[in-house]
Amino acid sequence: MKPDFRRSNNLQVLGMGALEFSQAQLESLPAVPVDLNKIIQDLRSGKKFINQQFTIKNLQKQRQKQRFGILHLASHAEFKPGKAEDSYIQF
Repeated sequence: MKPDFRRSNNLQVLGMGALEFSQAQLESLPAVPVDLNKIIQDLRSGKKFINQQFTIKNLQKQRQKQRFGILHLASHAEFKPGKAEDSYIQF
C-alpha cells in the first residue's frame, strides 16, 4: 500500500481514552483528559470520549456517523509483528 501524504490541518479528530482500567496490572493514565483537551480544543476540531464512553462499540458508532481524518487513542497498547491477536489496544 502506498502512503497517502496530505496536509492534516483541516482534518477532524476522534479522540478517545481512559484514565483507569479494570485490570490491576495496568497503570492509571491521569493525563488523558489534558491530552484529549489539548488535541481536540486547542489544536484541532473533533469529538472526544473518555472512560465509559471509550468502547469499541462507540468507536465503531462514531466512525459510521462521521469521517475522521485522525484517530487518537489515549490508552495502553502493544503492537507486535505477526498475528493480530498477539497485539492489543486496551478499551
